[in-house]
Amino acid sequence: MPFCTECQRGLYGVNCSQLCSKYCSDAVCDAVTGICLGCLKGFQGDLCLEIVVVVVVVVEVATAVAVVICGNGNSSSSTSSS
Repeated sequence: MPFCTECQRGLYGVNCSQLCSKYCSDAVCDAVTGICLGCLKGFQGDLCLEIVVVVVVVVEVATAVAVVICGNGNSSSSTSSS
């Protein structure tokens, strides 16, 4: 009859001899596979070894003012955004 033991937090595998990834949240992983049950902020993947890349895009809108001199000597202006 096989002998089964429950691994302590942070350990998994045969005889609980393997360490869970240090990026598993609360050092908790599956006792058999070592797959993290959650990742620390900024990490992802089964073993939480992939770094989450955050891309921030800043869009600047330029405003152009055009002054047009009409044939009758009057002027007009218009504003446009690009």
